[in-house]
Amino acid sequence: DTGISNVHNLSWTVEFWFRVPNDSSNHPIVSSITGSGSVNGFSITSKSNGDLNASFLSGEYNVTASNEWDIDVDHRDGKWHHLIMSWDGVSGSTLYRKFDGVSYNTTTSRAGAASSDQTLKLGKYGGIATYGEMDIAEFRLYSSNLTESQMTANYNARKELYELEFG
Repeated sequence: DTGISNVHNLSWTVEFWFRVPNDSSNHPIVSSITGSGSVNGFSITSKSNGDLNASFLSGEYNVTASNEWDIDVDHRDGKWHHLIMSWDGVSGSTLYRKFDGVSYNTTTSRAGAASSDQTLKLGKYGGIATYGEMDIAEFRLYSSNLTESQMTANYNARKELYELEFG
């Protein structure tokens, strides 16, 4: 039981289906950030400019603030979308991301380790009283990084359900 701690030194995968409203607000989707000031953890956010962002934070320094961590995709359309973020912090420091079955700029982190256990929050950042406006379904957290073929298989196994019944 390692909890959500030292997220940079572990291998893990976050996978979920989501939809956000078509507006110009930031919508936190999943976060283990403790709050403002001294922050540690990771965050996946639907940004106000329409990008998706995955960030690691350690101390007061956002170690992944550059736009290379953004996925420039149109996802504010009221439809369900699938996102997988898989981190290999054991044998390397590589982030793999797939949005609706398409791989996006695999990135090697410049990050050091986050320093403390965090509570995983859906639809919220730590330290913020309100939740983002969105729907999240089939949220999965794995204690390993998934392979490319596993990510593709997971998406393909459920995409028809979300396109036909919920789209």
